[in-house]
Amino acid sequence: MKIIIIGVGSENFGDDYIGLAILKKIKERNFIKNANFIEIDKTSLNIIDYISENNLILIIDAVKMGLNPAEFKIFNINDLKDNTTKNSFTSSHQFGILENLYLAKSIGLKVENIFIFGVEPKKIFINEDLSDELKRNLEIYCKKIEEFIEQKQNHYLYHTIL
Repeated sequence: MKIIIIGVGSENFGDDYIGLAILKKIKERNFIKNANFIEIDKTSLNIIDYISENNLILIIDAVKMGLNPAEFKIFNINDLKDNTTKNSFTSSHQFGILENLYLAKSIGLKVENIFIFGVEPKKIFINEDLSDELKRNLEIYCKKIEEFIEQKQNHYLYHTIL
């Protein structure tokens, strides 16, 4: 199983930078081995290129979910069961992650191993830094992602052995 971790965001756009900030911090921590780390800015959201049956993909991004700022959720596109739920999750990008994943699913690509680590943004304005709430939680986000990847690796190994 190949692990691909994608950080999505735009520097100097406030909390929209969170995906890239978390990705950089994860790489510094060096806990997750043998993963491909990919940075995608808002102008190049072609996630479909990375989709493969044998890839575990985790996409990190600012996602408006109706949570409190800095809260996060890990979900798969298949977790979004109806249009009401689907419409309540919005990436900060015009043709965002969810649209890419729905497109991938509609053309028959397997999206079961693609997960989104969404962080609720507080502010997304040009020429702004990350909000203090999100900055304070960077280590927590990294730890949760590391635990998630480890859990998925163990699950994959267990089922491969059987």
